[in-house]
Amino acid sequence: MKSKIAVLIVFLFAVSVAWAQETRNLAVGRADVSTAATTPDSVEVSSQLPPTVADLVLLLKSYQPDTAKTERLRAAFNKPVPETGDPVDLAHLWHLKAIAAEDLGNNQARYDMLNKALSYAQQRPGSSTASEIGSFLRVSQELPLVTATAVGFGAGVDLAEKLVLNLSGFYRGSPTVGINANLSSMYVALGDFDRAKKVLDSARSTANSLRGLPGYGSHVSNQMTQVETAYGNLQLAQGKNEGAVLTYMAAERLSLQTIEDENRLRAQGKWAHEHERTLGFHDNARINLARAYIESHQFNKAELLLRDILKTSLKREGRSSIRVGGVLALLSQIYAERGRNPEALALAQWSDRTLEEAGVNSVSLARINTRRDLANLYSSTGRYVEAVRIYDDLKRIVAADARGGEEVAVTTLGMVQAYVGVGRAEEALRSGDRLLASSIRSYGLRDYKTAEVRGYRAM
Repeated sequence: MKSKIAVLIVFLFAVSVAWAQETRNLAVGRADVSTAATTPDSVEVSSQLPPTVADLVLLLKSYQPDTAKTERLRAAFNKPVPETGDPVDLAHLWHLKAIAAEDLGNNQARYDMLNKALSYAQQRPGSSTASEIGSFLRVSQELPLVTATAVGFGAGVDLAEKLVLNLSGFYRGSPTVGINANLSSMYVALGDFDRAKKVLDSARSTANSLRGLPGYGSHVSNQMTQVETAYGNLQLAQGKNEGAVLTYMAAERLSLQTIEDENRLRAQGKWAHEHERTLGFHDNARINLARAYIESHQFNKAELLLRDILKTSLKREGRSSIRVGGVLALLSQIYAERGRNPEALALAQWSDRTLEEAGVNSVSLARINTRRDLANLYSSTGRYVEAVRIYDDLKRIVAADARGGEEVAVTTLGMVQAYVGVGRAEEALRSGDRLLASSIRSYGLRDYKTAEVRGYRAM
């Protein structure tokens, strides 16, 4: 079942980091961000890999967790909002709280707060610019993906489809580009590749129609980055890894164009996204490219790229960062694929530690998946007691989660092996049964992955 939602999880991660980086100054009062309008180079990194991950561990240790930032986030999350007042102001305040909830990984609270913001924003939908915090259009664009993870994919799809119809007349359909890109990723998660491509084709057509139009053309590169990224997600889910690499490369180039376009708008005194956010767009595009390299088994290319992203992210954001935690998780995956489990384990431990230091909630998808992978590595290295401790905790979290086990998968081969290793045979058998049923649904009776599960269950 992991494969069913992997694309959506990564897309959510990218969107989450992008919005959070733009608004952190307002939400938590961060004052140490450089706003120099610079454009990074395209994918240009060192061609030599260090022999171990020791240099990365030393680099991470050289940074200290930013506890003050985490406390500011929690303060923003807990800040009370008046029950009455100007709807525009109230929408702005609830949206700021939703941004803090996002950074803390509390998706259910973010969903509730965005709905509060929307209830006020829609009272005066034309009172703010499309990308302004608390604006009707921006809240509307954020809500479908959050709904998908807080309530369910079906609810997210229904909301996105409704919004596309309702907003097609706003700003020449510009808001529908991002919504359709998000909608496509939800269709991909549900296995509906044909509808995913259909809405992406519509998004691309709308974005192309805006080129050169006053007030629109300068933002098309940003919209096309979203569209090409979603096309790459679709190709990756279809197993078209080489095509995904090329598509993500195109998205990476578009993200560089976005930085140049936004710098030009800023220099002209016009509205533009915060510079740090556009740099975040570029990092996210490179992370997606690294994922495609991993799926194509081009591990050296992926590691070189991720190492570079890690260094730039640490310099810009510090260690208490969702992006840093995500990059470390991908690096851990690379080392696990190479069979270098001790190093993979060290990186997975740092990934979870980084997310925890950033205040990311234990029920968030990022923490659940990171801790699941950490437990798998404990299991693969024979540290069954430590693995079982995490597995038991994850099962408790998922059982209490409204999303349920169908959408947040924690049962793995490592879990079966760990329960066998600590003598909990009945629990191992039940886990094996769940995993076998999931594998048959996802891959079929004759697939190698299904056969592998049968083998573990037979233990």
